[in-house]
Amino acid sequence: MTQDWGDMMDESDYGYPAPQELIEGDMKNIISYEERDDKIVKVTRFYKITKIKVPRSVAERKKWAKFGDSGNDPPGLNPATTQIGDEVFLTLASKKDQDENKEEDITTQMNKLKSSGQGIVVCRICKGSHWTKECPYKDSLGAALD
Repeated sequence: MTQDWGDMMDESDYGYPAPQELIEGDMKNIISYEERDDKIVKVTRFYKITKIKVPRSVAERKKWAKFGDSGNDPPGLNPATTQIGDEVFLTLASKKDQDENKEEDITTQMNKLKSSGQGIVVCRICKGSHWTKECPYKDSLGAALD
């Protein structure tokens, strides 16, 4: 009689030895057994353990206690309860591009001022195109404005 797949999933070991983790220095070896082509095959995986320096605030957050469905999980990610979001691509404009746009804006504004016939500087006394301190009428009209 063949077994139902649901009954097979209830068995925890499937007749294979349990996976073993061996840590030797900075190397981690995981030995597990799989079935390939109707044969039981020993699979050995080697991983190099590396330490990554992170900012102090990140290190503090990693020490926080887990909560909810992950409350009893060991440190690190649990694929059963952790969901990674979509990748977001960010395109940053270079400073050079921004400077070129500013220069173009300034030149168009200058051309508008030149075409309007008014100067860049406007006198507060006579509304001429010169500085107020250089106004030829500041003694006569300036006294009337005060």
